[in-house]
Amino acid sequence: MITILLYTIGDEVTREQIMSVFPRHKAWVDQFVDEQKIMGIGTFEDPLKDGAMGLFPNMELAEEFVCRDPFVKEGIVTKVELKEWAGQFFTSIVR
Repeated sequence: MITILLYTIGDEVTREQIMSVFPRHKAWVDQFVDEQKIMGIGTFEDPLKDGAMGLFPNMELAEEFVCRDPFVKEGIVTKVELKEWAGQFFTSIVR
């Protein structure tokens, strides 16, 4: 079952703090991409207010990602939600 990861950014976190950790977070994302362990990831329109979301093939990979993500380890993300989703993708209409 697909796992949806939802991140909430800490109330006191600034864009500057996010950008200082971002290179390490990006390297971790890139490793997951290279190993085909992640389906997609990104922020909502205003990440400070709305956070970010990731899609993983299963709960185990989502948990592995969260446990070692610099955004979590360094306090940028203060709330993590993992939800299993039994949905389907219709790639013919995805742009």
